[in-house]
Amino acid sequence: MGHSSGYASQPGTHYSGEFTKQYVTQVNTDNSVTFRYFAPGAKNVSVVVGVPVPDNIHPMTKDEAGVWSWRTPVLKGNLYEYFFNVDGVRSIDTGTAMTKPQRQVNSSMILVPGSYLDTRSVVHGDLIAITYHSNERHCNPNVRCMSGPRQDTPA
Repeated sequence: MGHSSGYASQPGTHYSGEFTKQYVTQVNTDNSVTFRYFAPGAKNVSVVVGVPVPDNIHPMTKDEAGVWSWRTPVLKGNLYEYFFNVDGVRSIDTGTAMTKPQRQVNSSMILVPGSYLDTRSVVHGDLIAITYHSNERHCNPNVRCMSGPRQDTPA
């Protein structure tokens, strides 16, 4: 069974750098976004940023490796919703883990830094899910309780 794939043999190895940049949507240092979608057999790919109206639909161009791409102008810091249209079929960005939470997951999201949504190093509390029995309501409701930050935890 000995074979060599040319990749590191460690399980769970994360490949980064130029290899992944070629295939993954990314926020650039100037706060523009380069959207990418790998579909070598596709005839037509576009990215829809925001609501699907004509001004938000952007045709993408395919390179020799089959990666479609489009780069935005510089964007304000915010959370942006987007999806790809691949030969008439709506698709999420398979290169990101950030999808829009909804009943039908059909949009992806990307965070451009520079807004109040940015991750900050602050002390956090705990979010606790509690299920209890209510004799008066004859059910077992769920509640979520948020505690304040612990004073003994550094930021």
